Amino acid sequence: MLQLLVLALLAQCQAQRIAILGGGRSAEDITSTFVAKYLMDFLPSNCSSFQSLLLFDQNFHDNENGSKNRNMKSHPAYRDSFLFAGGDSAIFSSKLDPLVTEMIRNSNLNNLTTIKATLDDTNASIVFHDGNGAVALETTMPNLLSAFYWRYNVDYYVVSRLASKVKGKLEEAHRILEQESWELVQSPAHIWNHAGMGGLTRMSFDLILEKYRVTEVLPLWRQYLPWISQGSFRREALSSILLRQYHQDVSQVNGLAGLIGFLSAMEDDNHKYVVKGGIEEVTRSAWEQTLQSYQTKCPDRSSVAHSVSLQPLQVVTVVGSVSGFELYNADGRSMGEFDQVILTQPLSSCGIDFLIKSHVDETAVLQPMPLGGLIENSEDVALLDHDGHDPLPRRLPGVATRPYTRIVTTVVEDATLQLDYWLPGKSINSASPDWTPPQQIFMTSSGRTNEFNVTNIARINQNVYKITSSQPLSIEILRRFFGYTVKVLEETSSDIAPDYQGDGIATPFLLYDGSTGFQGHTKAGALYYPRAMELTVSNIEMKAIGAKAVAKLIANRLVWIETTKSSYGGDEL
Repeated sequence: MLQLLVLALLAQCQAQRIAILGGGRSAEDITSTFVAKYLMDFLPSNCSSFQSLLLFDQNFHDNENGSKNRNMKSHPAYRDSFLFAGGDSAIFSSKLDPLVTEMIRNSNLNNLTTIKATLDDTNASIVFHDGNGAVALETTMPNLLSAFYWRYNVDYYVVSRLASKVKGKLEEAHRILEQESWELVQSPAHIWNHAGMGGLTRMSFDLILEKYRVTEVLPLWRQYLPWISQGSFRREALSSILLRQYHQDVSQVNGLAGLIGFLSAMEDDNHKYVVKGGIEEVTRSAWEQTLQSYQTKCPDRSSVAHSVSLQPLQVVTVVGSVSGFELYNADGRSMGEFDQVILTQPLSSCGIDFLIKSHVDETAVLQPMPLGGLIENSEDVALLDHDGHDPLPRRLPGVATRPYTRIVTTVVEDATLQLDYWLPGKSINSASPDWTPPQQIFMTSSGRTNEFNVTNIARINQNVYKITSSQPLSIEILRRFFGYTVKVLEETSSDIAPDYQGDGIATPFLLYDGSTGFQGHTKAGALYYPRAMELTVSNIEMKAIGAKAVAKLIANRLVWIETTKSSYGGDEL
């Protein structure tokens, strides 16, 4: 035991080595470079307790090989449409997403420019589609709100009121990040509970809508209103919005994810932007800001071995011990030893084995790392004295290891939307003079089922379209949609959000704490998971919140900042 204590004290004294296991600076996931940037913001100016920060690019093989498809950034339509420039997942709001907005405004990259996320043709129709030629609602963007009130009236009003309350609570959640207490950011549950929205994460959106009588089947009085075509907001527009946001419908997401998804979709277009070039440009910008902050705070790097760097290496095994972690590649070669490790890839698909050595016999067979937590030996340790690590034994919630919903994005050219397929009985010749083919088709849950798991079709320009679906689309299906001249320009796939299955119960940000049992004599051996924030809600701002929360927990652990406990709390929604 004396030997272990000596090792722990050595780990306490040495300058900290931090590893981030993520997607690199070119990835579309901003978590890796955002957490690096926030860590450098918290780093003391003397850099005395800091040795290195290494960002391992787990996807470097994909980045090196490049896409087998045509480079869409060279396509003429790319410069003209926000749907190409960033896409739905890259849309941010200057009002709802302050952390992302701040990172963009602080960018040092001259070519980092934003484009307003507005449709190019305001006269073009927007269609909510049930599939098999059945249109639930057709309107235009300027008339969208009035169309919603006209068709869905009470239901739309109720959901809008709930969403507006969530908007105020989101501002409170951002204020929590700025509090001096580390206790408030131990986990997504702490953040949401203190902001008064914890209950929404523990209920499915279906249950919340039932509670407020937003039913799937219209009440009789609305079915027989004269001269007013009524529809189910829950089944039509709301399911379409969530399918585009998360690739999951009303029955699959939790209450908070549902309301934030609706809020984001209905945000004023004057506040919605994308970054030209896509979200990976924001990722690169955050890394440039990380390097600049490091160089400013650690100007004298000649006598001290400081480093902040990107490593195009793939880690497949993490082995924890009393002195920290050792990382290995697929060939079994050591990638180095580190005191703190941050996993910014989804736990369910990272492909990394997390193991630990025995504290008693380090030559013994490696054991699986208990990511749910360890038992604290000391009876005099308070429940919340471990930077967010629960000393009681705890299993990871099922959502932590559920697979992400996968979305396939197909871009086609020489495409003509087949109106006889999508809008039977309507043609350009028979429509009013100012009518143009739909710029976007949103699928309801029924529409997705009836139309080959397609969730959205967007017209980029006259003959270029973008389609999102759950699976690749054959050329036969595409010809049915767009005619026989259609050609595929690009087909990509990506993870969108965890499979919520109706709940948003998240794991703490601290998955494993090697200091457990050493009564504060070591700071080494902590494994953090900022993407825990996505287990409740998945969008770019939630990734930024998770990154800042984890950076704050690490800074507190390493005594880079002074923090306190707090009883700060908000009223429950």
